[in-house]
Amino acid sequence: MNVTSNTPLEGWMKTVSGVLPILLVLTLTPVHGRILYMFLFKLPYCKLEVYGIMAHIEIIQLLSVPGIFMMGVAQFLGYDPGNIVILFFHIISVSSRIEPALSFVLALNRLKIMCKLGIPRWANMVFYIVIYIYGTLTMVALFTPWCGLHFTVGENWGEYDFSKPYTCLLRFITEAVLMGVHRNMPPFHNQLVNFIFFICFASNAIVLPPVTLLIVNRSFANDFFARKGPTTLANIASIKPTGPPQN
Repeated sequence: MNVTSNTPLEGWMKTVSGVLPILLVLTLTPVHGRILYMFLFKLPYCKLEVYGIMAHIEIIQLLSVPGIFMMGVAQFLGYDPGNIVILFFHIISVSSRIEPALSFVLALNRLKIMCKLGIPRWANMVFYIVIYIYGTLTMVALFTPWCGLHFTVGENWGEYDFSKPYTCLLRFITEAVLMGVHRNMPPFHNQLVNFIFFICFASNAIVLPPVTLLIVNRSFANDFFARKGPTTLANIASIKPTGPPQN
C-alpha cells in the first residue's frame, strides 16, 4: 500500500479538488452528526426499526469523511502529509462495500412493511453480523502484504495495487464483473476525468444523503431544524401494515 505524487494536479483543478472536499466535510459533517443523533436518541425515530437501519448507514458514511478530508488536503498540498491518506483510503474502500449491503437491508425493511411480510426483527441482526464480518475481513486483508490499494496524489482516484499477489482475488470476490471489464478494457483516464470522478464521489458521499433526506422527508426536516421536540412522525415510517408485523 503506497501513496505517490508523480503527477500532481495544476492550476484550478488542484485548487478545487483540494479545497472543495475540505469545505464539504467542514460544512456537512455537523449535519450528518445531527441526523445520526436523531436516528439514535430522538423520539419517535429511535423507536422505529427503519431509522435503526438508517443509523447504521449514516455511521458508515461518516467513516468516509476523514478520508475525503485528507484526500482533499493531499490534493491541495501535492503530497501526502504524514503518509496517512492510504489508511483513510482503505476505510473508504471498505465503507463503499458495506453501505450497499446495508441499503439492501433498508430496502428489505420497506418491502416488509409495504407487502406485510413476516420477516422477524432478528433477521436484521443476522444481516448486520454477516455484513460487518465481511467488512472486517476486507479491512484486515488490505493491511496484509498480499493485497491492497494505492492512491496517487494528483490523480484524484485510488486504484487496486496489483503488485500484491492476492489483490486480484479481493477484487474478484467483491467486483467480479467489473474486474473483467477493467482488466481487459482499461478505462480512459486523464486529469479532467479523474477530477470529475473525485468531486462526484465526494459530493455523493457527503452532500447527497443528508440533502435528499431533508428534502424528501419534510416532517423529519422540520424536526431537524426545530429547537423543541418532534411533533409529527416522519413520512418514511408512515406506511404501516394493518396487522403484524409492526415496525
